[in-house]
Amino acid sequence: MGEFSFPLHYAAKSGHLEVMKFLISNGADKNAKNKYGSTPIQFAARLGRLDIIKFLLDRGVHVDMKGEDGGFLLIFASRSGNLETIKFLIGKGADVNAKPQDDVVPLHAAVQSGNLAAVELLVSNGADINAEDENNKTPLHFAGHSGNLAIVELLVGSGADLHAKDKYGKTPLHYAVESGNSEITEFLVGNGADLHAKDKLGITPLHFAVDSENSEITEFLVGNGAYLHAEDKCGKTPLHYAVERRNLEITEFLVDNGADLQAEDKYGKTPLHYAMWSDNLEIGAFLIDKGANLNAIYKGGKTLLHQAVNDGSINFTKMLIERGADVNARNEDNETALSGAIRLGDSDLVKLFLESGADMNAKYKNDNTILHLACDGDDHLDIIKILLRKGSDVHAKNEFDQVPIHAAVYRNHVDYIQLLLERGASVHVADINGWTPIHAAAYKGHVEVTRALLDEGADVNSKNKEGKTPLDLATENKNQLCINALQKLSNINV
Repeated sequence: MGEFSFPLHYAAKSGHLEVMKFLISNGADKNAKNKYGSTPIQFAARLGRLDIIKFLLDRGVHVDMKGEDGGFLLIFASRSGNLETIKFLIGKGADVNAKPQDDVVPLHAAVQSGNLAAVELLVSNGADINAEDENNKTPLHFAGHSGNLAIVELLVGSGADLHAKDKYGKTPLHYAVESGNSEITEFLVGNGADLHAKDKLGITPLHFAVDSENSEITEFLVGNGAYLHAEDKCGKTPLHYAVERRNLEITEFLVDNGADLQAEDKYGKTPLHYAMWSDNLEIGAFLIDKGANLNAIYKGGKTLLHQAVNDGSINFTKMLIERGADVNARNEDNETALSGAIRLGDSDLVKLFLESGADMNAKYKNDNTILHLACDGDDHLDIIKILLRKGSDVHAKNEFDQVPIHAAVYRNHVDYIQLLLERGASVHVADINGWTPIHAAAYKGHVEVTRALLDEGADVNSKNKEGKTPLDLATENKNQLCINALQKLSNINV
């Protein structure tokens, strides 16, 4: 039977007084508790069964009206909104400010029920208008969230604290805004509620209004002086919230009313960064048109263009380039957005960067060129073709005197090597340690590359600075297939 563990509980819940009389006359325990600890009289109070309450009291059910028992009954009655039951219990001495559990008082319960008359009755009988529950919420906090303007008006008129904060730092205004109730919001503000109050996360009512995408309340708060530049604990302004929610209407409203386009959160990110993360071209274009800094730098020296490429936001990347973002800007790792596009393997982006003025001859870490970078990745054949057509230097050396063909050999890409050779790359060029491409191929055990280099006339007798030939390196590393190829195709006698 669940919570109705005994017939007496069910009779109390259903209001069957005659059944209850019969059960008690036949020995039913009038104080019996179900598995949740609830008694029949508590069920009666919860459902406003005044006749049953009176009957049980007359039959000797013990209720300490001035203690927890009476408090429980009054809370149950207040939650049900039964005025006659509330009056009766108060008349019997029930404490209107009792806190039998979770620090909830009858007034909290009445407000949550939305029963104005019950609230009036409790207030007129001395209920503490600012009583706090275990979460430090007052009746006005609950009323602000409930949407019952009449109850809010009654509480405020009776002296409720407009500035009370619960354990989360929220005021009644926070709850009214969060619930989307414009009438209560306007009433609270009109009676002096703090527009700039912050909860423990630094969130103001305006943040809440924007986050819930409530244009009406947002406009009302701003019109009444809400601070547009307020920052939460993460440094986010209401404009950050609007962009994050992808809400163009509220974004436009905030910007048109003076919101800071360059405001940075604690990570240095502006609203334009947020538009980029959500890949919202419409909001991004609007912010740029209004003056947002295209080349703003944040953590790691990254520009928006760097981040857009790294995040794979292709459409946003294209928009930034088209609107004039600096395609050659460097981050703290000395990388450009072009080098990021190459690492991603996006040939369309690489082409777009080159057509937009990206520096073909720029040097990166270890003095690598973009062709080095392209040859040092997988699935970059189309990118390498583009770079070669644009004139990338196949002979360019990095700080280790390695040319792009060295990178292609180490990555085991015969197709890259063939393209480079067609453009004049040399199989004889040695790096700072005297390693030619075939030394690298033999060392790594890349037999197909080894064969391709031999076919192009690579010198199998060449020695590095340690005096080792490709065969020596292949033998040291037990790369048998390369050993076989070198022995077969060379003039070495072992």
